[in-house]
Amino acid sequence: MDNNNYSEFFLELIGEKTADIIFGGAEKVKDFVTNAYPESKVLFISSSENFNELKDQLTKEGIKVFTAVVTEKTISVKNLSSLFSFPSDIRAVICFDNSLIPFSEYYATVNNVQCIEILGGDLSNVYNPFIMIEGQEFSFNCKRQLFIDLDKIDVHADELYAYNVSRLVCLADYRIFGAFYKKELNKRAYGIVKRAITDTFANGNKEKEKLLYVNTLAVKYANYLTGGEMNRICAVDRYYEIIEKLNGVSDKKDICSLTEKILNVYALCFEKINVVSEYIPDYNYRTETVYGRDKAGDKLKQNLIAESQTYFSRIGNLTDYIKKLGEEMRKTAAVFSKIKEKYYELTNDHRVADARIIRLSGDLEYGFNGMSLLREQGFLE
Repeated sequence: MDNNNYSEFFLELIGEKTADIIFGGAEKVKDFVTNAYPESKVLFISSSENFNELKDQLTKEGIKVFTAVVTEKTISVKNLSSLFSFPSDIRAVICFDNSLIPFSEYYATVNNVQCIEILGGDLSNVYNPFIMIEGQEFSFNCKRQLFIDLDKIDVHADELYAYNVSRLVCLADYRIFGAFYKKELNKRAYGIVKRAITDTFANGNKEKEKLLYVNTLAVKYANYLTGGEMNRICAVDRYYEIIEKLNGVSDKKDICSLTEKILNVYALCFEKINVVSEYIPDYNYRTETVYGRDKAGDKLKQNLIAESQTYFSRIGNLTDYIKKLGEEMRKTAAVFSKIKEKYYELTNDHRVADARIIRLSGDLEYGFNGMSLLREQGFLE
């Protein structure tokens, strides 16, 4: 399959006729920039000077190139401000590192220019609607153009496969979130993720790594359509946030085990939801386990207490919906063994998720997911 075929496959997944993605390498980047911005000024943002060849090619075409070399460790509010020292008539910013995509998109948003992103194998920060810098959240919504050379990306079939199927938990949590807050779900995003999961299972082998990569890209795009809500409230993603807070890093090798455990808990407990629950969770223990006794923990505790009050006022209207969802979870959990078998064909690393941390994966700073529901019912103690 060539780059054009992958492009058609992606468009089919997201249900569009055109998209802001071009599957191709440096030559296509040069052609795009010279055609879209002839004799203009552009800004390169990279963590190293790995752009000299493209810079020389564009300079020969009459394009003036400015450069900013920034590492992920040096990203700060001050550095965001320093970007505005470049000429005001820059027409586009070209980003060479996935870690700097949010940094580049912020510049593009504020200056109302296009952000051209040359993606590597890691899909972190792709289609991310916001960035956290020094505790501040910066949102952006710029015109973007992504370039992916599938012949050069470093992909790992097991990681892509496991991530995509873990979105089964996200779909359940997204529905709980919508029902709890009486929010209309983004049905298009939901449908994209369902299609990507189905296709991931069908293409779950090492010979189809590039297809798995495109499926992951579609999942990232779907999350972007929800403004980041789908991933932000997902118990799987929350689990890894906590792991990283406690341990500093996580390789996510237990993600398949984690997905299976959460699906099984949902299948077991959703159908047993009671309208009246006299259980009161130990919010002090839950927040102090992750944060200790600092301001972040106090803030989360107050949020959980307020959320609990909302829960009691709404649970009566949600029980039938949740029990029906429980039936679906039971069917999903029943077929997950086949999904897991495929994963184990891709890797010999069969790590098991930490049950203690899973119990805390509903303690969100924002939102309410399936694990939040089970916390309030007393199923997680």
